[in-house]
Amino acid sequence: MLSEHALLMFQRLQATYRDSLKDKRALLQGHWQEFENSKHPTEALNKLRLFAHRLAGSAAPYGYKNLSSIARELEILINEYAAANAAHSLGEKMEAAIKEQLRTVVSKLITALDNAFLGQGSG
Repeated sequence: MLSEHALLMFQRLQATYRDSLKDKRALLQGHWQEFENSKHPTEALNKLRLFAHRLAGSAAPYGYKNLSSIARELEILINEYAAANAAHSLGEKMEAAIKEQLRTVVSKLITALDNAFLGQGSG
């Protein structure tokens, strides 16, 4: 059981983290746009993967388990895309399908960030 002081400190940390979600959303959108607009998306994809990895690890301890789960889903999908791309096993249709999956998960993550920032649910 947390002491009253420890609980108050955690709530402050939680509020600080929640306030940072707006910036995290902007970073996500920037990384995604860079990926979509790049002729050689490897660097942009790595930025997006690292962002998802960090968010997946940081969100849950602050009570944003759904946000963490969606970020992890994005990280896994990026890893699968990168591995298939590196092995040159992606055909044009498969690449388009995976990019559409990425787009869907990024959109889901943006919505979760918005909801968490606005205090609607556990993010």
